[in-house]
Parts: sequence; structure tokens; C-alpha cells
Amino acid sequence: MDLWHITLSSTTRYALFPSEVHRCRAVGALAGVCGEELALFCIVDDHLHLVVLCDRRRCSTIARATKLALAPIVATTMQPCHIKRVNGRSHLMELHRYLLQQPAHHDLSCHPALWTGSCFLDLIGARRLSGLRLRIEDVLPRGTIDRSLGHVGLGGWRPVLAGADEVRAAGAPALVAAASTSCGAEPGLVGRRAAAVRARRVACALGRAAGLPTSELAWALGVHRGSARKLAVGEVHPRDLAAARTYLALASAVRAAPRLEMDVPGNGRRRA
Repeated sequence: MDLWHITLSSTTRYALFPSEVHRCRAVGALAGVCGEELALFCIVDDHLHLVVLCDRRRCSTIARATKLALAPIVATTMQPCHIKRVNGRSHLMELHRYLLQQPAHHDLSCHPALWTGSCFLDLIGARRLSGLRLRIEDVLPRGTIDRSLGHVGLGGWRPVLAGADEVRAAGAPALVAAASTSCGAEPGLVGRRAAAVRARRVACALGRAAGLPTSELAWALGVHRGSARKLAVGEVHPRDLAAARTYLALASAVRAAPRLEMDVPGNGRRRA
């Protein structure tokens, strides 16, 4: 099998994914279509990058399936997919840096470590998407996490789980946001989509364990107290809890260093 770099852009360079809802749905579509063969990915406003591990025929199939899956989601028309072979380890390492730094490269208003269109969250265990298993460590088995952290300006930090004190200090709204992101749910956690249900359960279970009042969790979720109590005792996968706690710790690390600078070759120094 080989590695392939797939790029998909809008026809007019207008935004394909202008909102958090668009990005969330697009990431879910990628996980469903090519989650077992993805090595890296990043979705920005007007285009996306995929690195897939497969043979050439399967790569073409993935490209077509990705475009079909995104068609109901995107806000404008798409160009044909551009496919290029990844030529060796150095090329892959450059793509690793380039994809993780896309939010900074395009001056998007979000720290690259927290950009929901990036695979960084999945690489460090701060998001858990059904069907997604990033293959980057199959081909770059040593130092992937350390390199990933360095590429987003967090060199020296290690992924950790936020403790009860940190969960409690973050407060119910931040906890709900963390659960939403870590489960790949759309903002607001409205409706009965599987990711939204998971996220509500994660938020209530973590909040209850940290001692947050049920009334605060119910308010942050927009549900009745009785519903929040039921959610808090519902079955939750330990990995979902760990992902949300990792995201909370990551968000704290970003807040503690809001002016981190990253080297972006060809563009000098950028602040994130």
C-alpha cells in the first residue's frame, strides 16, 4: 500500500465549510467514508486535505466517495479531487506539519490545537469518532505525538486528563462544549443524533463526578433537572470520558500560552 494526498477545493474558492456545523458534519462524513484508511486530514473553510493509506485504485474510490458524501453538506460547488502520491518519509513528515498548521497558515480565528476540522484532536485522544482510526503511526511510529504537539506550538506539553478540580473550575458550559467537541457532536447538542446523546451523557457524568450541581448542568444543556440526573447515571464509555477530559486539559494548556509562535515555512513566524 502507498500513501496518497487528496485535495478537494471549492469551485469559486468561496467557503465550502463556513460554520462549525459544516465542519462537524464534514469530519463525521470523512470518518464514515475513509476512517479506516485515513492517516491525516484537515478541513479549512474553502478546501480540505486528506492523506490516505491504500492502493491507487482504492484512493480513487475514496476520493469519489468523499466528494459524494460531502455534497449534501458543503455550502458551494466542489472542484474535482486532486490526487498526488506521497513520496517517502520526508514528504509525509512535511505533510504532517503542513496539515496541522493549516488554521495558522490560513489565518483562521482559532488556535490550531483546538480547530475542529483538524485531525490533531484525534491524534492526541481529545476526540473519539466512530469509525476513525488514524494510520499515521503505522507509517511514522516514533515521535508522532511529540511532533504533532510541536507543530501546533505546544512542544513540551503532554496530553493529560483533566482532574475533578479542573472540571469543576471549568464550569458547566465549558464542560458541555468539551463533551460536544470530543464526541464530534454539532454545537448546541440538539436532537437525538448519536453523537449529541453521547456528548450529553459525557457532560453530565463528568460534571456529577466533579461535584457540579445538576441545575448547572441542566441549564448548560438546556434540559430539565430530571433529564440531567438521568443522563448523569446513564452508561458512558470510559474512552468518551477520557477524550472530554483530555480536551479540557488541552484547552487549559492553550489558554496558558495564548501567544505561542510557530514556524510556518514560507510565511515566517505566526502567532496562534
